[in-house]
Amino acid sequence: EVPTSAATIHFPATNFSMWVDHAAGAQATMTVDKTTKHSLASGGAVKVDISSVGSNPDCVDLRPAPTISLRKGVVYNLTFWAKAAATGARLQLNARMDHAPWSGYGLDSSVDLSTQWQSQSITFNLPSSFESVSDAWLSFFLGQASAVTVWIDSVSLGVAAAPVTMRTFTCGAAILNGSPQPAVVSIPY
Repeated sequence: EVPTSAATIHFPATNFSMWVDHAAGAQATMTVDKTTKHSLASGGAVKVDISSVGSNPDCVDLRPAPTISLRKGVVYNLTFWAKAAATGARLQLNARMDHAPWSGYGLDSSVDLSTQWQSQSITFNLPSSFESVSDAWLSFFLGQASAVTVWIDSVSLGVAAAPVTMRTFTCGAAILNGSPQPAVVSIPY
């Protein structure tokens, strides 16, 4: 469960599973790679060898366990490191219900991968049609990364820092809170 504070959930590579739609023509395997990782602190990266994709981008679905809880009005930040063995690989990120009807939970973004480790940070929030949910899957769809190897490392999810900005003047300060949540700020006087 993702709390509505500064706490962060880390998803180690050993907590990932993969679903491959073989009926749609997809072929892929997943392992934990302890030699190709973005930092020494990492316990290993998720390595996915994709030999062929299927008819849809979600035919190769990599997901960390467990399911998570999300609340309306909270901005979440998904961070991770990723790379591919060749250019042109695309990763589709998604948060959705872990059962039919597979409703989307606000995260639907894509990332083009390079051959070097790159840090990724994506923010999202639960759609206003939901108050809170406790059955959200994070998915890394690799159905657009045919005939390539992809590594994903150091995946974490937490509450995004509030987009609070402050501008000081000689007679005071102007503070803007772009979040629907209250924020505490320190006035530099």
